[in-house]
Amino acid sequence: MMTRKKRRMVLLLVILLILVILSAIFVILYLNTDMFKSNEVLFIKYLGTNSENIKNLETILDKTEYEQQLNNAPYNDTIEASVNYTQKIGTTEENTNNSINQLQIKIDGQTDNSNNYDYRNIKLLKNNEQVAQAEYVHSTNNYGIRFTDLFNQYLVGNNIKEIFTKIRIY
Repeated sequence: MMTRKKRRMVLLLVILLILVILSAIFVILYLNTDMFKSNEVLFIKYLGTNSENIKNLETILDKTEYEQQLNNAPYNDTIEASVNYTQKIGTTEENTNNSINQLQIKIDGQTDNSNNYDYRNIKLLKNNEQVAQAEYVHSTNNYGIRFTDLFNQYLVGNNIKEIFTKIRIY
């Protein structure tokens, strides 16, 4: 039979061994997971990770062929937009039959960044028929706007504010 002193020693060693094992598990979990970390520590950790990812993405995007192509070669683009307006939404009297839903905007453009040229042909359409048209041109230091239905010539200025001042909009 074990003496009382030996039983205490064994019990103390078992308790100490359990504490060492629990401490080792806690340290491993703390270092390898986010389980016991505070919100502030986690915020800083993932903020740093996200900012590194954003920097990597920015360097990738800065060097893409697509961006170089846009900067060096002329290109055309088209934008079409329409509005879907509903009156009394969510009721039994819901109504989408209004003149706003019949309108569309179509913008055709030509851009040549290497020659500092930008042109936009803006059309307002109602049921696919042209209601109004405006043209915008930017070439080097000159800007021009022409409302096709009102003027045959462009209103030209060094900036957009100057043009709108001439027609008393600004």
